[in-house]
Amino acid sequence: VVLSARIHQALFQTELGQIEESEAISRECLNGLIEFGMKEELCECMNNLGVNASFRGEYEESCDWLEKAVLLGKECDYLVWYTCLLWLGHTYFLLGEYEQGVLTLQKSIELFERLGTHWGIAFGLSKMGLALDGMGEHARALQAHRDALAIFNRINNAAGQGFALSRMCMSAALLGEYQLAVEYGLQACQFCEKIGHQWVICSTRCRLIFAYIGLRDIEKAKQYVASALEQSGREQMLPLILYA
Repeated sequence: VVLSARIHQALFQTELGQIEESEAISRECLNGLIEFGMKEELCECMNNLGVNASFRGEYEESCDWLEKAVLLGKECDYLVWYTCLLWLGHTYFLLGEYEQGVLTLQKSIELFERLGTHWGIAFGLSKMGLALDGMGEHARALQAHRDALAIFNRINNAAGQGFALSRMCMSAALLGEYQLAVEYGLQACQFCEKIGHQWVICSTRCRLIFAYIGLRDIEKAKQYVASALEQSGREQMLPLILYA
């Protein structure tokens, strides 16, 4: 019971971007879950370790954990594997395997549609937008993020609203819509500051740098460079340190 409660806590922390806390609990529980044959909780644990690795920029390790989580979830018919597949698609994007990312995310969206799980559909659409941006299809990416935002607004999911708006900021900037990008980015920060999601706050600050450079507001861009570097360094988020 204690192991189960702890790993559920770690899953929640991962979803809130509290990576160090989730990692510590997941590592602490891993051997016990294997020893006692707790397959469902082990699936969650592997998902946590995979997602946490992606936040640290360790994408190959992330992919390894998430692939294991998907296989285990399928084996024990534990529907969390749909979420693991969602994150696996995202990790393919981070590895630059954009087409594989889109295919995996599409599969995840279809599974969530069968369940009628709106948050899963929305997160799948938003992550697919990232892959589409990577493929240079910025208009399609922005539309995917907008579709995701519409769902997040309906179900009042603040983290999802923040993610979608932040990614809309980047897609708009890549389309040359710099003022619109700023508006999206500032809205994203408002949502995520309410819930303390450090990753989205910092990644949005990085995206706002591009928007303000596009507007030729170099002083504002410098301010966001400084704030993003300070935050990413303090939170030890290596991918965002490099991004800034």
